[in-house]
Amino acid sequence: MAKEHWDEGQAWRHALAATAAISILPTLVLPFIPASASKPGSGPLKIMLAFAVGGMLGDVFLHLLPHLMAAHAHGIHEHDHEIHDHDHGHDHAHEHGHSDGGHAHGHHHHDDAHAAEGFGAQSVARFFSLADGSVGVEVDSAQVMELLTGELSVGMTVLGGFLFFFLAERLIRAATGSRDGHSHGHDHAARHKKDDDLSDGQVCEEQNGGLKIGGLLNLAADFMHNVTDGLAIGAAFSTGHALGFATTLSTLLHELPHEIGDFAVLVQSGMRPWKAIAAQFCTAFGALAGTLLGLKSAEWAGSAAASALLGFTAGGFIYVSCVAVMPEVLSSRSGLAQTAGEALALAAGVGLMVTVAATESHHHAH
Repeated sequence: MAKEHWDEGQAWRHALAATAAISILPTLVLPFIPASASKPGSGPLKIMLAFAVGGMLGDVFLHLLPHLMAAHAHGIHEHDHEIHDHDHGHDHAHEHGHSDGGHAHGHHHHDDAHAAEGFGAQSVARFFSLADGSVGVEVDSAQVMELLTGELSVGMTVLGGFLFFFLAERLIRAATGSRDGHSHGHDHAARHKKDDDLSDGQVCEEQNGGLKIGGLLNLAADFMHNVTDGLAIGAAFSTGHALGFATTLSTLLHELPHEIGDFAVLVQSGMRPWKAIAAQFCTAFGALAGTLLGLKSAEWAGSAAASALLGFTAGGFIYVSCVAVMPEVLSSRSGLAQTAGEALALAAGVGLMVTVAATESHHHAH
């Protein structure tokens, strides 16, 4: 497999270009979205959201996690070679010293690296046979802890990202006083239904009050969401082009339906359509800030920071897709045709990421 040539300048250029793409493209689409498709809880919007869920989960399980596990396995492999070389040098000196002194010992050491290779245990244990035919083992407890810490680090960063997004949502709930709390969730549909039940005068009156505040809070939540998107893109491109492209595509897939949903909420809160589009564009600066933070973190702390950010991103994508987006798809009763459309859209999102993964493998093979 050919190693991907990637320097710091390329990472910055591609990451900033990708951030511009995920910020501008969804905004440009908004004026052309039919009113029926942008209505919260509508069938077309739910199908787009299902597609976004498939794309995000596909990115997590087909790109982010495999990349993290491969990087971790590569680190263990290099460490094992160091230990193996050290052991050979030590054994050679040990045997040479014994032959010079003419001493005979009751046991003979044999490294059993091949038998333990599948478990990575050759870096923490050495096996030897005793004179009576039994087998002894020497275990390096420090190496055991290092191995366990490394194995756990991937899962811990993923769970850390999931926990962070959980806490962020709880804070948003506390700030908005929302019982539902999802910035892109059932509150949209409930708010729209409430508008349908009111007269035009009552809607205008509420738009000058609570709904307008709700729209501003939604913008604040969207800004923070864009920061995390930018963080993911910056961390991904600091690792390489292939992972950066996959993360950008996944982000774009879930940004488009979210931008449509946010646009609908802002219009319902009393904002004119063109002002709502401008406001949505302003929140894109959050993505730029996140991208810069992701790139600089990788520069300051190296590959360890990039891996931690990628794990954090994976946990965030799992939370957003399963906790924030999927409930929107399941928020109302759907007929058989709508359910089939949502299932196909979710599968299509995953399928798109499978195609991207296959393209990456072909690119690396050459």
